Amino acid sequence: MGSIRPVVNSSRFPSRHYLAFAVFTCLVAQAIHANAAGQEMVYWADFNTGNIRRANLDGSNPQTVVTSPAGPTGIAVDQLHSRIYWLTLNAIYSANFDGSNVQTVLPLSVSLGDRGGRAMTIDPIGQKMYWAVDPSDAARQGIRRANLDGSNVENVYTPPYSPGGTVGVVEGVAVDPAHGKLYFTQINFKNIIQSNLDGSSATVFVSDPLVTSSLFGIGVDPSAAMVFWLPAQAL
Repeated sequence: MGSIRPVVNSSRFPSRHYLAFAVFTCLVAQAIHANAAGQEMVYWADFNTGNIRRANLDGSNPQTVVTSPAGPTGIAVDQLHSRIYWLTLNAIYSANFDGSNVQTVLPLSVSLGDRGGRAMTIDPIGQKMYWAVDPSDAARQGIRRANLDGSNVENVYTPPYSPGGTVGVVEGVAVDPAHGKLYFTQINFKNIIQSNLDGSSATVFVSDPLVTSSLFGIGVDPSAAMVFWLPAQAL
């Protein structure tokens, strides 16, 4: 997968009692959570097989938790409510950590250009989910959010777009709920963008001079006070 370099070590990301760190790379999404016993586990979603799988952080005890009705492109954990969420082109689904009680949270309007994209994240404090819109419809792509039950869908961010021009397709999304900030990466851009949770006041947070093309996945690890990202050339 390549290395993920830390960007910022800042007191703005205080240690919390849950860990939610999601990165999308190629066809695999990863999310880490601590189970009831305090043991951290990693979840990943495979687009090709549709399987949501998990294992201990040392790689032991890998298992398929649930098989998605469609290929998953993004995954996130809600530690506070003991749920995993995953994104597909057609819908957002959720299940308990053990794969039980699968629910269709939000059908996505493919005909309206609102297909699921390549990343999602959860704000358990604000009880919101954020996801990227499929970049095949560049004029409508961006970031949406909704309540965890799928209600109150809102458009959060739409990148600058001109027909035939370069569009910053959103590839990674991460949230810092304690400080009300959203972080995301875009294809064709070397910048990490920071905004308020409603998408307002979007600005360049940091630019990576070592990136040769684009930034893909991004994650916030509150327990380590770090932001991480994945350059395209690392894939």
